[in-house]
Amino acid sequence: MNLSNNKQKKYEASRKKIKSTFLKIKSMGISNKKSGRQNSDNTIEQYEALMLNYAERLKSDFGIVDITRAKKEHFEKYLNEGISKYGKGDLRQAHSLNKLISAIEMFREGSKETGIFKKEVELIDKESARETMQYFNVKRLSESTETMSIEEDIGKQIALELLNSRSPNKEEVKKAWELAQASGARAMDVLSMTAKDVEENGCWIRNSKGGLTSFVPYIDHKEKAFIQGLAKDRKDDAPLIQMKKKDGKVMSKDSMKSLLEREVKKAGERVMTVREQVVHYKFRGKDGKLHWKSAVVDQKIKFHSSRKAFVNKRFDFYNRLDEEELQKLLDERFKDENVHRKYQTAEKRINDTRKKSSPRGLYRYEKALFLSSIDSRHFRIDIMRSYYLSREKVNIEREVIKLEKKQRGHY
Repeated sequence: MNLSNNKQKKYEASRKKIKSTFLKIKSMGISNKKSGRQNSDNTIEQYEALMLNYAERLKSDFGIVDITRAKKEHFEKYLNEGISKYGKGDLRQAHSLNKLISAIEMFREGSKETGIFKKEVELIDKESARETMQYFNVKRLSESTETMSIEEDIGKQIALELLNSRSPNKEEVKKAWELAQASGARAMDVLSMTAKDVEENGCWIRNSKGGLTSFVPYIDHKEKAFIQGLAKDRKDDAPLIQMKKKDGKVMSKDSMKSLLEREVKKAGERVMTVREQVVHYKFRGKDGKLHWKSAVVDQKIKFHSSRKAFVNKRFDFYNRLDEEELQKLLDERFKDENVHRKYQTAEKRINDTRKKSSPRGLYRYEKALFLSSIDSRHFRIDIMRSYYLSREKVNIEREVIKLEKKQRGHY
């Protein structure tokens, strides 16, 4: 939409205020979480990008140049479009809509607390939006993820394939991939790690997704040697991974992240073809009834696949241990009260579904999953099972759980 000079100025001023709001959210530690814990810088930046994109859509579709003039009805248009696409098989819409709702809520909270906008920002009725999604049964399904879960051997093939790139930064890209596979770090975490984060028994992942900082222990000598090798002879604040532009200047983290994702995607396509996943899901039709539908999702190797390789390797390691060894590791981790609480929550989730059955503790297999979830900073057994374990392991798990139930007399 073509704007007059006056409206274009108003639009640019509104965008500038949106950016200023998110800067203040960062500096003031403003949170939209029930726990009050601040989001990571990367999450805040993602929300800022979503809000700026939303402002652009409002301008193009409705001629709104001042974000404070946007109403709930405008968001409902995009909500209904997303729900319709989900019903037609675009399962990504569930995640996209939830993320946009979270971004708008954070912006609303920030605009109130910072006072950058003089008028109150309405934008959305969060509860109504969530209820509408729930009514149509629009929810994120683990089977619909487009990121392929891989094992360590495929991860090694990707690492070798990355060296076939024409990028002058291919060595650093390979190191970044291997560091992610060894530590479970996300792309921005990898690019933020410095020499001081590397210690004798493990490494630190600081201010990760959700604002979490955690220590990841090494589980073998190769892992330890590789990560410590990256930190060797570097100053404490020197990054472990650094890429440069053609003029020799250091690239921004955003540019490095884009390069990582692009190079891994190309390497993944050369190593393994797309894996098709058929997903069956329920959606409420115009008749008000839930109907089964199906969609095909193309799963590809992406940079995030390195975390899935990390989890699969960790799980294999913990799953080889007996009950006594697992409990010893858990007792050590329980020194962190937060970890102990998460473990108790995991037990509660399991027993809440057992109805009249007597309560039980975690099976050995589930303890291995929980330890893997600690190292990957999810703290959720169901997330490990649904989003990270390879298909083969999920199928094996079902049989092992049946066996353990029989042994404990839980049938």
